Amino acid sequence: MIFRGHLMLAAPALAAMPARAQAWPATRVTIVVPFPAGAATDLGARLYAERLSALWGQPVVVDNKGGGNGIPAAESVARAKPDGLTIFATSAMTQAVNPELYDKLRHDPVNDFEPITRMGTSPFVLLVDAQSPITSAAELTAKLKANPAKNYFGAGALPARVASELYKMEAGV
Repeated sequence: MIFRGHLMLAAPALAAMPARAQAWPATRVTIVVPFPAGAATDLGARLYAERLSALWGQPVVVDNKGGGNGIPAAESVARAKPDGLTIFATSAMTQAVNPELYDKLRHDPVNDFEPITRMGTSPFVLLVDAQSPITSAAELTAKLKANPAKNYFGAGALPARVASELYKMEAGV
């Protein structure tokens, strides 16, 4: 008789509908890019947004917050609700270079973010005029040392400028 009573108490639980987890994400996902539209990081984020939107069945939008070396964008993501609906598509600029350039940031580039994946890489390349006799980095360094203050370089963005300055320091030119 006791066994039958326990079975009767368990009957409603056995008849209940199985619990199902809610599909994620249930709403729009935003990818924040700390650079203007058309930058390399923006293009990569837009490719990811298109594919993730199709995969998740939810809109994935890219929000470009260019300017300030990416600091305003990084701060906005660091303060966002930690629900996974705000993703930061960034570069070494905001996470590695800015902490070296600025004494005080209102966010922690290491502890306020969780890495998900690498979206791509942007290698730096040394180029010279096609008519130049220089065919290697060693030859370029020798020419720069032999002719100080007679050469110029161009860099398309701050990370390239930082890399160029690092080359100058390491090469002693």
